[in-house]
Amino acid sequence: MSVIELTNVSKSYPDGDALQTVADNIDLTIDYGEFIGICGPSGSGKSTMLKLMNGLVTPDTGSVQVLGETPAAINGFDKWRIKKVGFVFQHHFLLPELNGLDNVLFMAQIAGWKRKWVRERAKEIFAYLGAERAAKRMPEQMSGGERQRVAVARALINDPPILLADEPTASLDRNRAEDLFSLYAKLSAEHNKTVVMATHDDRFVDRFSRAYTIDRGVLTEKEPLPAARQL
Repeated sequence: MSVIELTNVSKSYPDGDALQTVADNIDLTIDYGEFIGICGPSGSGKSTMLKLMNGLVTPDTGSVQVLGETPAAINGFDKWRIKKVGFVFQHHFLLPELNGLDNVLFMAQIAGWKRKWVRERAKEIFAYLGAERAAKRMPEQMSGGERQRVAVARALINDPPILLADEPTASLDRNRAEDLFSLYAKLSAEHNKTVVMATHDDRFVDRFSRAYTIDRGVLTEKEPLPAARQL
């Protein structure tokens, strides 16, 4: 069974008197443990691809299956999604009134986990991510890299098999971007997480299992960069 499968998926949005196509008859199959890159400039449809995989957006035509299920047909889908798919937003969306640890615990409480057990798991995740200081800080006290790591911890707290990340390195400098990218690669390689990342950064193309470009709704697999241009 594939983890994520898109079959003949199309999606358009109104754009004045016309329609803007952000997914044009897309076929894509992703398996366990793969690290997939969806590349393209702003507005190319990268975020829509992730939202289709997460069930946040319904295709106009075609079908999306996640872990063998059709998102629109699942009873109690929101709770199912919280446990099965971790989503890291570009702008992190941490709750400003909660510190890093409580932001993560809040997501676990929505999923229905017991607080004592999940608190220990959260501490283990923060240690794994090298973000122990961020656990005690309020979001406005964190660096950009710390906020992203807390967002990753929040996405991981329910131990989902799938992790979707929308431009996670966009606001980071080169070194922090490299560190965060390596973390996602590690989650895929060592923990068999299926990771799909939307990015405009070509520096990382050759470190994905597969990388795709999306342009005006058309998804095309990218060729590896020449060795001299790799990081």
